[in-house]
Amino acid sequence: MYKGVTSMKQANRTLLIILLFSVIIPAATFLLPVPEGALGGTQGFLIATATSALLAWLHAGAAMLFLDGLAGFKPRLKRAYFIICFGLVATAISLMQFPILSIFNLFYSSWAVNGGTVLPVIGTLLIYGGLLAFATGLNIKHMPTQPWLVLPAGVLIAMVGGLAPGAFDVTLAGYWLSAVLCIAVVWLIIRIKQAAGPAYTNALAWFAIAPFVNTLGLLLVIVYLSTGQEVPTVAFIPFAFVGALYVKAGYAFNKIKEY
Repeated sequence: MYKGVTSMKQANRTLLIILLFSVIIPAATFLLPVPEGALGGTQGFLIATATSALLAWLHAGAAMLFLDGLAGFKPRLKRAYFIICFGLVATAISLMQFPILSIFNLFYSSWAVNGGTVLPVIGTLLIYGGLLAFATGLNIKHMPTQPWLVLPAGVLIAMVGGLAPGAFDVTLAGYWLSAVLCIAVVWLIIRIKQAAGPAYTNALAWFAIAPFVNTLGLLLVIVYLSTGQEVPTVAFIPFAFVGALYVKAGYAFNKIKEY
């Protein structure tokens, strides 16, 4: 009981820090000078920089909250949960490039054009792997989300989807792969939620909503890229909500009394 109370106090402190800097960080970006020829003009630059900075910070905060809840898990689930945490950390680190790309107006650099912006797919892959291990720990077997089916399907869809504009686009292919993995993550969380018991219901529900919204955001970006249009900066705003949903899920995991 003492450990549970201590854990929640730590989670509350972490959540307070997350909320505080969720206001400070985006506000601070409005003080940055707008580079000449910024993508989307002054307004586009401000929205893109504030949103991308908030997105990276919220994922970092979510990772902290998930790690706060690590100590309460039984050994057979702790490794799986840690992989999920590591996936969130990897996602947060890879997302930190977006404020940098925006501040220095590098969205048309060779790094961004040749697939550098799809690095968050690594974090999604780790989250997917952690959920598979979590399901195994709970003796859950779900064929549609098994790696022998999801990974080849994801690669195939990415290869075909990347050809949509007429020439292979690594970035577009990466977004397709991310979308497939996110769908598998959502489906797997729902399957785990059905079998894990009432203690997990709230946390897993929030955890499922985050990659679902992420999938919708990815599909929106895919539509723009596939039709040869420039992706407007407002199209990336939904991804900030993904970070907030992961924060909510991480806090909910800390409230579970028994794992």
